[in-house]
Parts: sequence; structure tokens; C-alpha cells
Amino acid sequence: MGNRVSNRRDPLVTFGLAVIALAAAVSSFSALYGVAMSAGWTRDMAPMFPITIDATAMVSTRIWLAGNTATDAARRYARTVAVGSVIVSLLGNAAYHLTEAGVIHPGVVLVIAAGAVPPIALAVVAHLAVLRGAEPVEESAFEVPEQVAEMIAKTPEIPAPTPTPIAPARVPQKPVNAPPEPVRVPVPRPRQPVTQPRQTAVPRDG
Repeated sequence: MGNRVSNRRDPLVTFGLAVIALAAAVSSFSALYGVAMSAGWTRDMAPMFPITIDATAMVSTRIWLAGNTATDAARRYARTVAVGSVIVSLLGNAAYHLTEAGVIHPGVVLVIAAGAVPPIALAVVAHLAVLRGAEPVEESAFEVPEQVAEMIAKTPEIPAPTPTPIAPARVPQKPVNAPPEPVRVPVPRPRQPVTQPRQTAVPRDG
């Protein structure tokens, strides 16, 4: 007998996943919190920065991998958002540790990037919610009405015109062993002599 697939959950695996998720969330939260503080956020608003990024990644991943996602468009968009959120989290963690190590110093780029995250996340999540709530388009919506189908069926088919073949033009061909044609050289005409008019002697007076 083949191996049977059991749907029972392993408590040890579930516990391990929970521990890994908690440790990663706390570590990422701490690093992103430090980025927000370096970018000039207040102590009360700085926690919103890591919550925005990590919550966007978690929700989009859930929609991407859930079996009840209605449309493929929502699934593809959720996948894109999930990967993008993870990349943003990685960049934030890297920026925090590089700053703490003294390799880089917070500047204008960090301030602008940290301030752009919340509005972008809001727009992305709103679009994701619209795609998730959209119902799949049924094929019946594109069916042709019966009256139109009957009219199409009764329309007589018009035969395509038959093209008239065009006979190739006949070009006279010379025989292979035909002698070459003689070359005609123009013969110059003889020039006629030019006759001088005779002069009549005029008698002189005594």
C-alpha cells in the first residue's frame, strides 16, 4: 500500500513555526522601528512603520496562498505585493544595521523613503481589497443571444470569387545555333563639288 497523506497537524511543527514567526517579527519590528526613529518619526508614531510593512506582507501572502481567492488577478497582485513587502523589509533591516555599524549615516534618502512607505502601502492594500472582493466573470455573460445566433445561422454564405489565372507573356526565344546578326555600318554619302558662280566681265568706258 502506498503512503497515506495525513491531514493531522504535527504539534512540534506548529510550535516551531510559531517560534520562528515570533522571533522574526520581533527582530524585524525592532530594526524597522530604529529606521523610523532615524528618519525623524516621533516615538509614538515610529511603531506604525514596521506594523505597516509587516502587516502588508502578511495579509498579501495570505491572499496569495489562500484557496478561497476568487480571481487569478487578485492572486497575482497579492503575490507581487507580498514579494515587494518582503524586499522593503529587507532593505529597512539592512539600512538599520548599516547605520548602527557606522557604515552609512541617515540622510535625505532615508527620510524620503520612510515617509513614502505608508501612503504607498495604503494604495496597494486598497487595490488588493478591491481585487479580492471582485467576483469572477462567468462565461455566460459572453454568450450570444439566441435571436442573433439564429440570424447568423440563416445568413447565406457568399462564395469567394475565383481568381482568374493570368497566362504568362510569351517571349520569343532565339535558337541556340542561330548565326549572329550582321552589324550594320552606315556608309557615308559622297560630297558633291561646290561650283563657283561665274563672273561676267563688265566693259569699261573708253
